[in-house]
Amino acid sequence: MPTKTVKTWVQMLRRRALWLVVATGAIAVGVLVTTTWPVLAVVTPAAIIVLTALNTMTSKMTEHTCFGCGVDISEQPASARGRICPGCGAVNERIAMSFMKDLTRGGSEKQG
Repeated sequence: MPTKTVKTWVQMLRRRALWLVVATGAIAVGVLVTTTWPVLAVVTPAAIIVLTALNTMTSKMTEHTCFGCGVDISEQPASARGRICPGCGAVNERIAMSFMKDLTRGGSEKQG
């Protein structure tokens, strides 16, 4: 067998093997997509219901309330760790927003 024929034959064999793998993968993906398509009709409304419920439950968390007992802690000073609840002693970590707001308020009052 001449080398040119062997090289062409090996290349053709590799190409066929590649197409076999690609076709098998495409068929597998196609089967998975067609069989799981009806699941979207159940999963999508369930996800919407869960997200709406979570949004409704957490919408009241914009106020400064204790995460432990629910007491209003908006009058408590913010420290580096958060506001400390006078009722239960829990540290409520709203560090970034409340501490920075108190710092900027305190800094502007000192300057003004």
